[in-house]
Order: sequence, then C-alpha cells, then structure tokens
Amino acid sequence: MKNINFKLILIHLLGAILFIWAFGQLFWLYDIELITALSKEGKESVRDFGPERMAYVLLAKDIVPFIGLLLSFSISLFLTIKRKKGVINSILVFVIALALIIVELLDFDFINHIIMLPGKILFDSVLWTSITNAAILILVAVWVHFSKLTNK
Repeated sequence: MKNINFKLILIHLLGAILFIWAFGQLFWLYDIELITALSKEGKESVRDFGPERMAYVLLAKDIVPFIGLLLSFSISLFLTIKRKKGVINSILVFVIALALIIVELLDFDFINHIIMLPGKILFDSVLWTSITNAAILILVAVWVHFSKLTNK
C-alpha cells in the first residue's frame, strides 16, 4: 500500500480514458468511405459494401480502444519508472481502464456527442472532424500524463 498513489492513479486513468476516446475517433478513419456513406445515407448504404468489409470495420471498432489503452499504459509506465512512483500504479490504471473497456462504460452516446462537438463545429466532413477531435483528445491526454500534478 505504501507505493500506491491514488492521485497518480486517478490522473493517469483520466489520461488513459482520453487516449481510448482519441483512438475511438481515429477509428472513423479506418474505412472512411464506408463510414461517410453510413453517416450521410444511413444503414441502407451499408449493403453496398458487403458483409466482409463491414465485419472488418466492426472488428477495428472493437480493437481501437485497446490500442489507446496500450499507448496510455506505455506512457504511464515510462513516467512512473522515471519518477520512481511505483510500477504498481501504472498496472492498476491499466487494469481499471481495461475493466472499463470490457464492461463498455466508456461507450456512452452522449459522451461521443460531446467529444465530436469541436470537430463538427469546424468541419462538415467525417475525416476532418475525426482528425480534429482525435488531435484535441491526444493533446489533452499527453498533457494530463505529463502534468506536474503527479510529481507532488
């Protein structure tokens, strides 16, 4: 219990969630043609793309949160080792964030609408909306991870 730093865990968990959401935004770039057709023409347009292509999109949608989590875990692990804060803190952040992904607590529709807002205000295309939102989320996530709040 001596090495467990709850403040560091909470701050790095926030950073992990932001990375997960950022990679969720980058998911839209996986098959931009299909996603654009789906967002503009609705579910009827998906039939034109075939089941195999749709299966890959759905698989990518399930995988991207784990990529964000791994990136966040890598940064968190690097920082805790460098700052000598205890590796257990990074492992706890990873386990908590993994549990949040598995039980789908980070997949709320209202959160997605809030996350998509900056890009939607600036751009009309799915491509630039996703890039803008992902960039903002990644910048904030990096700032949270490297914040001096965890150094105290």
